[in-house]
Amino acid sequence: MSVKVYSMPSCGGCIKAKQLLDQKGIQYEEFIIGENIEATDFAEQFPSVKYVPHIIMDDKEISGYNELVEELRNV
Repeated sequence: MSVKVYSMPSCGGCIKAKQLLDQKGIQYEEFIIGENIEATDFAEQFPSVKYVPHIIMDDKEISGYNELVEELRNV
């Protein structure tokens, strides 16, 4: 499974999402907005996304911690 997490350092939902992925043993690649991806580049790649965390699992886009919880409910 390929997982990418787009996050910001001060985002509580981002921290919880990464903790959940760690608890489930799911490896992910993290992209921190403002550090290793510019906010403008993020906005261009994902124009309809308004908040983080934004997670891509294989080809499925998941926006927000609560959606991630639902997605991983049976994992």
